[in-house]
Amino acid sequence: MKLSINSNDTAKVVGFEKAIEMFAEIGFDCYDASFFDVQSEFFKDGYKEYCKALRKKGEALGITCNQAHAPFPCVDWGKDDFNKVRFDEVVRSMECAALLGADIIVVHPVHKNMPKSVDEYAVNKEFYEKLIPYAEKFGIRIATENMFKHDKHRNVKLTDVCNSPEKFVKMVDLIDSPWVTACLDVGHCGVVGEDAAEMIYALGHQRLKALHIHDNNYLNDDHTVPFLGKMDWESICKALADIDYDGVFTYETYPCSDHLPNELLPEALRFIHSVGRYLVGRVENYRS
Repeated sequence: MKLSINSNDTAKVVGFEKAIEMFAEIGFDCYDASFFDVQSEFFKDGYKEYCKALRKKGEALGITCNQAHAPFPCVDWGKDDFNKVRFDEVVRSMECAALLGADIIVVHPVHKNMPKSVDEYAVNKEFYEKLIPYAEKFGIRIATENMFKHDKHRNVKLTDVCNSPEKFVKMVDLIDSPWVTACLDVGHCGVVGEDAAEMIYALGHQRLKALHIHDNNYLNDDHTVPFLGKMDWESICKALADIDYDGVFTYETYPCSDHLPNELLPEALRFIHSVGRYLVGRVENYRS
């Protein structure tokens, strides 16, 4: 199984091109392109040439882009002007991801500020069906993701769209397209009290094609390195092996290096890499 690292934090410090160099030097097989900054080169004129140059550079270094992440929120309920612009930005990110060579791009479901009275399944089916023609055009699959919401009055995380085994399976099966699959964010399981391994088993081999790997304390969406929180990594690794997961082991460890001086970023990435290789080894051990 290949090991991938998300680009966002590193690219913010050293730039996207240098980040690819660092990931390759440290030994990652792939990277996840984060398209969160809509002021970046990916959203300017010349983006096609920029993406092609990055892909060529990665290939020369022996590293590829396996997946990407669209800007979010993809929809902010009730903000029509924002949503029109954001839809175009999501489409641009899909094109850029395909140009970089990614097979999958994670596009968050509609959930922000969505009233409880709204049918979340019907709304999201319509949302993803509007994106499917672009997925076909660019040749890239879309992955929906399990989400959570925050109760500001009690300061607790609550389950949201796709964040239970039943809800996630129902959403993917309702959309029912070869262009839409599932990305399981294991940390988002933890903060709402769901078991990540149970989610893996429920989604199974056919639905689960992408991962966001990180850890937390079951209270906050920490996005820290595995084993620095409380997630059960043995059960997660076993579940991935049991369903014969055939995707990439992709990190989404954003704040893990935020508090370190920039000079320590390479060491932080080496540590993340070592932990990732260990976990990939555990999955492969359960396969055998």
